[in-house]
Amino acid sequence: MYNGLIIEELLESRKIQKKVILDYLEIPREGGGTALRQIMTGNPTVKRLEPVADFFQVSMDIFFNRKVPYTPLGSNVVGNGNAVGNGNTIMTPTACEFQAKLKHMEELLAEKDKRIETLETLVKLLQNPK
Repeated sequence: MYNGLIIEELLESRKIQKKVILDYLEIPREGGGTALRQIMTGNPTVKRLEPVADFFQVSMDIFFNRKVPYTPLGSNVVGNGNAVGNGNTIMTPTACEFQAKLKHMEELLAEKDKRIETLETLVKLLQNPK
């Protein structure tokens, strides 16, 4: 069963003001409190709830009181499928961590490309020593 009050809990626990989520969801601030309240207490569509989950970087499962957590059949995934287990606890990577890792990978790829270019130049010089 849907439990939209978790949105309120997430806002409070993360010390996020309601105006921040309203801006993210592109809900005008005037009357926005009512719209957010409807999401929390109503029965929102997936189209409406998905951006809320994206805002908090959580699975949509978190907004439903489920007795059994969802795990795809035949998988070794623990929890909501978005988390990475370290043996004892479940950690969900933040957007900042993901962006930092992505930037690092891009830097490594750029360095690899430079080395390949250098090696190709060296091979050409060795083939044509003129």
